[in-house]
Amino acid sequence: MNIKPTGELPQDLKEFLDEATDGFIYVSFGSYIDGKLLSQRFKTIFIQALRETNRRVVMRWSDTIEAAPHILTKSWWPQQNILAHPNCKLFITHGGFNSLMEAMSIGVPTLGLPFFSDQRRNVVWYREHGIGLQIDYEDETVSSMVEKINTIIRTPSFMENAKRIAELYQDEPRSRLDNAVYWVEYVIRHKGAHHLKPASVKIPYHQYLLLDVIAFFILIFCAIIYSGYYAIRKIALFLAGTEYKPEAKKQL
Repeated sequence: MNIKPTGELPQDLKEFLDEATDGFIYVSFGSYIDGKLLSQRFKTIFIQALRETNRRVVMRWSDTIEAAPHILTKSWWPQQNILAHPNCKLFITHGGFNSLMEAMSIGVPTLGLPFFSDQRRNVVWYREHGIGLQIDYEDETVSSMVEKINTIIRTPSFMENAKRIAELYQDEPRSRLDNAVYWVEYVIRHKGAHHLKPASVKIPYHQYLLLDVIAFFILIFCAIIYSGYYAIRKIALFLAGTEYKPEAKKQL
């Protein structure tokens, strides 16, 4: 529901992106992770890799970097509007949930740098669906990062998969906000909509967890084990030529 219709970009930013005929890269690690929090080693590698791509870059970055004509930095950008620009070829992201939703809804390939929580799972989701790759924070080099960036941009399947996911994401009879409003009003109209409640809300706890069924199968399993044990002992005694008596059992 947080996905809003895209709006107009500021004129100077629009011109910068429109002139990126080879496409541009958008970089943002969310509102909590800032460039100042990254290690100096990684920042050096990361900025150098962006320089070597020779593509225009728009970065949400408050830390100072050496000036470069094709890299535009600022502490805040209208992220959704930038991602929706037709020249956007890659989104370098931390993999936060909101960023995942925006990338899905618009259809932009990603290069993920997860830090904590659900970000790792989200970046794996990008990779498994063929719309992105992952940055290795500890072992990444300039050449490996440039290779990943170029691989995503130059391989059509990444953009194709991203657009396919966006098409699936957007294909619904009404917006998610309208859908949420409808069901809230539905419950109000029908005084709680108790007819939609599952039968599980009225059954005992042990039945809900199937504890009686589990206990029954455990009993059957124990009976089978005991019967097998008893049968094997009888066969062993028979083959040994002894009768099943306490003395024989003790000797065995």
